[in-house]
Amino acid sequence: MSITGFNRYALTSCVTAALLAGCGPQPPMAAPSAALPAAPLGQPRADLAGRNLLYVSTLGDKPVYVYTYPGGKMIGILNGPIGPRGMCVNRSRDIFTPFIYIPGGIYEFAHGGGSPIAYLGFPYDGENGCSVDPTNGDLAVVGGPDFYPALVVYRNRGKHGWGFAKSIALTQMESSAFCGYDKHGNLFVDGKDSSGAFVLAELAKGSKTATPISVSQTITSPGQVQWDGQHLTIGDTGVSPSVIYQFDVSGSTATEVGSTVLKGSTMVEQFWIQGGNVIAPDSGRSCGGTQKGCVAIYRYPAGGSAVKTIELTGAFGATVSLEPSR
Repeated sequence: MSITGFNRYALTSCVTAALLAGCGPQPPMAAPSAALPAAPLGQPRADLAGRNLLYVSTLGDKPVYVYTYPGGKMIGILNGPIGPRGMCVNRSRDIFTPFIYIPGGIYEFAHGGGSPIAYLGFPYDGENGCSVDPTNGDLAVVGGPDFYPALVVYRNRGKHGWGFAKSIALTQMESSAFCGYDKHGNLFVDGKDSSGAFVLAELAKGSKTATPISVSQTITSPGQVQWDGQHLTIGDTGVSPSVIYQFDVSGSTATEVGSTVLKGSTMVEQFWIQGGNVIAPDSGRSCGGTQKGCVAIYRYPAGGSAVKTIELTGAFGATVSLEPSR
């Protein structure tokens, strides 16, 4: 099955109804708290070009919030639909955000910009997480976790925008959750089988077929998959506090070589490792208020207690876009 993504330079009409400012009614966008007003960023802001930015998605009918990083000062929100899920970023510092509510799909935003520069249609329900191939800029998006397994890889054509995308079968899974590339362009996807047990699959670089990977560590419920620079990391969202495991993959086996315990967390689904920190949104934790939702920053790989927290109702996923000059 093949589908086509919209070219980033052709995103100029109301085809993406209500996505662009001035192109139809905008969905309601609530601030994380009364003390923090949220304003759409609009076009890329010059004052943000030299800043590191933290993007945090939220559950329900809330948008993506943008903060300075590591300072944690909220500076605005992204123009777009509602229902953002797990995010990722490419080498150009563009941010990719899957949205599950109509019109759905994946939206690409420039660093510091609040209106999408490209839209990629997703042929399934429940787009949940994404990852960018460091070797060629291809974008992988996985569906789930409460739907049938779905993996789509969009081909990056550089200045020519996005080319055809291909759907990859995940035959060993009943549902899929998150995905992550390693430094060689091998893609790993986690999910569950028909009995509810954790499953990991690999789409090796250049392959058209995903193959099962045995995992030495028991994982209760699949979480974020990300390369940390040395190891493949996988989160366990089914334990409290949440744990991030580090694995070495050889052949068809992933062997645990370390773990990071996120003290005080309840259910961290899509974390983001950035250098010596890990940003861990937690929809079930309160930090500084009565509402459930907290973005906690921990030392990585040490873990332990959070070194900084940001209150945000329904916090779900995160990614960091470093200033383009870095």
